[in-house]
Amino acid sequence: MAISLKASGEGIPELAHEASDIFIWCITQNPDCCKQWDMVYLDNLEASIVILKRLNEQWKEPSLKQSFLEALTETLKSLKRKNEKAMAEGDKSGDQALYREADKHCKVLLGRVSRGWGCAKATVFLIVAFGVGAAFLTPTTVESLDWNRLSEVINIQKFV
Repeated sequence: MAISLKASGEGIPELAHEASDIFIWCITQNPDCCKQWDMVYLDNLEASIVILKRLNEQWKEPSLKQSFLEALTETLKSLKRKNEKAMAEGDKSGDQALYREADKHCKVLLGRVSRGWGCAKATVFLIVAFGVGAAFLTPTTVESLDWNRLSEVINIQKFV
């Protein structure tokens, strides 16, 4: 994993492409690799930007494992904090543009991660809500509704 990270930042497009694909494969297979990436991030900023770009390009959430998404979310939050801290310190490191670019990619990925699970949670909530609602509507309750009266009310409201 470490070799692929270093190779991603070498500036040779073909090598960076292959190395970043290997690195992404590593972190998707073993969520602990995300923690390792977090530890070496500041020493490999340019390579990490290549990885973040590739993650954005290759994003396919349905095929990703829950454990990886959780580890990636925590790692991205940590990387974002590191970027913000470096940008707040001013131009001490001379890498402000790199930190801004990395921060931009982290924000996009965090949006994708949170949006996907938010949608899934909302869908599950709606299904449960409809199930509970259907459980309280017994057949006698449905039969006792005066459908003719309901249609009259609707027609009256259309003309008002």
